[in-house]
Amino acid sequence: MSFLALIHGANGITWYTYGGHGKNHGATQTDETWRMMCGVSKEISGLQDVLLSETCPAPRTAVVTGRPKDSRGHPSMNVLVKSYQGRRYLLCANSAKAEVTATFSLPDVKKVTDRREPARALALARGVLTDTFPPYGVRVYVAE
Repeated sequence: MSFLALIHGANGITWYTYGGHGKNHGATQTDETWRMMCGVSKEISGLQDVLLSETCPAPRTAVVTGRPKDSRGHPSMNVLVKSYQGRRYLLCANSAKAEVTATFSLPDVKKVTDRREPARALALARGVLTDTFPPYGVRVYVAE
């Protein structure tokens, strides 16, 4: 949800959780939940300069397998492109509760890496990036 908010124009993120009622003790109820929230915060913080940079047109995007729309009827693949220090950063989020494989048309791009997992092999062929997103999955690509 945090990345979807940023992709769709949010200028900041605030998290709030109810806690202390019944079995819900908020964000710190489990170590796993707290680690996940800290990880998302750290990742967004690491993208601060990118997020404040110029927004570029999103590439032509197509869902090739999985749901093209999420449960609210919105496109399941959401993309924001930023230009920073000669590179384009693609923030992509799957808003569907199902796996989605999508293509992104990047005709002038020679190399794409996954910012989270730089060693992960990506399928970039003839200017088209193809990748599979888990349910609600997020990817941040660096295109050169």
